Amino acid sequence: MVEGKPVKDGFFILYGAGGDKLLEGAYRDGKQQGEWTMWYENGRRAAVDHYRDGLQNGPHTSWYANGVKAVEGNYRDGRRAGNWQRWEPSGRKSGQQLYENPGGRG
Repeated sequence: MVEGKPVKDGFFILYGAGGDKLLEGAYRDGKQQGEWTMWYENGRRAAVDHYRDGLQNGPHTSWYANGVKAVEGNYRDGRRAGNWQRWEPSGRKSGQQLYENPGGRG
């Protein structure tokens, strides 16, 4: 309970219609916390993100359904920060972008 209202708290798993795990993570006081993993229906990982107090904070990696890495970077206080890299479904690097995030903004 937060401010007298029930909130999600603890481990969370979402399953698809076929019974396959699609999303896994944890809540604390109604906010996403720690590592969250998403999967495609084919069982391959789609993305791994990290949260602190409901905001993305830390490394992010996502993959194409064929298992090839698609994007890699970091979040700080819910915003992209630092160097982000992208790949094509073939695995060929397709670009990168630098995100500046002074004081948690921008």
